[in-house]
Amino acid sequence: RVVFVWSEAALVLAAGLVSPGWLVLVTAPALALSLGLLPGRQPPLKASYNAAMIVTASALAMLAMTAIGATPLQLDSVRDVIGLAAAAVVLVVVSDLGTSAIIAVHTGRSLWRVQREGGLLQVASLVGNLTGAAAVWLTVGIDPRLLAVAALAVVGVQQSYASLRRVQHEQRRRQELAAAVSTLARATTSPPDAESRDLVDRSGGEALRVPDTVVLQHAAVVAAELFAADLVEIELAAEPDRGLDRSWLYRWQRSEQDRWVVGHPDQVGRHPAPRATASLIGSEVDRGELRLGFDTVVTSAGLEEREQADLHTFAAAIPAVLEVARQQETERRLRVTAEHLATHDALTGLPNLHRLLETCTEYLALGTRAGRLTIVEVCGLRELGGTVGHAALDRVLLEVSGRVRAAAVVGDVAARLDGGRFALLSAGESDPAARLIHALASPVPLPSGTVALRTVTGDAPAPARPDAAEWLRRAEVALAAAHRTPDRAASYDPVLDVESTPRMILVTALQEALRCGELRVRYQLARNLATGQPVSVEALPAWSSRSSGQLGQDDLLDLVSVDVPGLQRSYVRWLLSRVLEDQREWFRRGVGVPVAVRLPRRSLVDPALPALVERELAD
Repeated sequence: RVVFVWSEAALVLAAGLVSPGWLVLVTAPALALSLGLLPGRQPPLKASYNAAMIVTASALAMLAMTAIGATPLQLDSVRDVIGLAAAAVVLVVVSDLGTSAIIAVHTGRSLWRVQREGGLLQVASLVGNLTGAAAVWLTVGIDPRLLAVAALAVVGVQQSYASLRRVQHEQRRRQELAAAVSTLARATTSPPDAESRDLVDRSGGEALRVPDTVVLQHAAVVAAELFAADLVEIELAAEPDRGLDRSWLYRWQRSEQDRWVVGHPDQVGRHPAPRATASLIGSEVDRGELRLGFDTVVTSAGLEEREQADLHTFAAAIPAVLEVARQQETERRLRVTAEHLATHDALTGLPNLHRLLETCTEYLALGTRAGRLTIVEVCGLRELGGTVGHAALDRVLLEVSGRVRAAAVVGDVAARLDGGRFALLSAGESDPAARLIHALASPVPLPSGTVALRTVTGDAPAPARPDAAEWLRRAEVALAAAHRTPDRAASYDPVLDVESTPRMILVTALQEALRCGELRVRYQLARNLATGQPVSVEALPAWSSRSSGQLGQDDLLDLVSVDVPGLQRSYVRWLLSRVLEDQREWFRRGVGVPVAVRLPRRSLVDPALPALVERELAD
């Protein structure tokens, strides 16, 4: 703060009226008077420094006037005016340098930086003081009795300026306080850094939460900046409902290398002499206390009344921000839990089908095709649950899930699909199916005895197209085929796949081709090598598909094996009809040979096949 008093003007006036000897002589009484009357407002060291600085500045001002040879008491020459101005300039500059020096020492900044930041204020102070000195001197020259009026004018100007500065200071202080509270509020969105987690770890983590630590770290640093404090203590009262049976103390110290100390007050100890305190009031409940400490003598008198009010305002914001941070942490944990439940099995904790498909999609997006997806199904779980009970069944599923997880190597992903079906996505070259079969070979122990596991395994390599659903479908096709094999294990083969999209499109086209008569039959003739006569003929049906090109007998038999109602009977009816028609033509030409016709295997167990053959023969 800057206040206009006429001490400088009085010193300039004394320089013109009092000889240097008298000035030095009155220094000792003045110093004693300041030390005797001012200790209530400032410590003796500060009063001594101020008095010494003014005396030194006055002596230098006198030397400046003496060097110029001025006699300012008469003011009858230009030299006198120049000498008086020089004395005033020297006095102001020396006083300002002394003040800047003590500010630089207190704040730890360079003298040049303090001088540069306060340059405009220095010029204004110099001009104001010189104007005041000139006004005083002119008043003496006109009539010394006018000094009484001048004193009243100076006091009025001083009070007006002080009021203006007070308003400006309060406005700036309100802005600083609002900015501090805003910075503290942003702590609720700040992610915890390594220092925050380290503090929680060092404290043992007893119900001490990372969000609380983040908020209190911000609060301590902001409070230190706002109030220029060298030590900040925040003590949180015990909160049994949150698991805090004892109070916690957070201490921040500017001068210490390890600035943060966290623990119970009886462990770390409270600061012996805090200079300012404020209660943390939240929801009309005392949540703890905020304390400030200062190492320098400049603030040894503590905070002023307005600063103390600001401290209470800032302290009241801490519980509110803490509550917001805790609510956000609770919401974050609920969100994480919900996301986990949405992508993981509730019983086993393994990723579920949704998460497995996401992982497969991510894997296929990498462009690698070396992985395999294996599905293992534990059979007979429904009957087992009805025998040993659901609790024992859950124990079996947990044991199975643990073994599936143990069968996974680095880079593998284990998952539970549904019921007793588990999956293992393997990115390596090893055989995941063999690992699963080996892991589930031994029985599961239960309190009522052991349960042998009957498993079926199907696996499929990564498809050429990056389609996770198609990859899973192929593994399920292999699993379905494994149920029909003695080994109860199978790998995907396109021959087994009766439901792939391209194949079903081709089957539909085949049905249309059968209705339109687009298929044809070629014949493979067998002759008697001795006589050269025809012995037998094999029918070789063929189809020229628009999308797949030329399809032979094996391809057609594979297509008609799809479980599509009426497809096999339509094919057999067409084939028999066409072959018998051709054979009738051969008989008419005198060539009578038997014709071999290959039928789908499943049609041989069709009860309607004999009647169909008999009808075609009759026709």
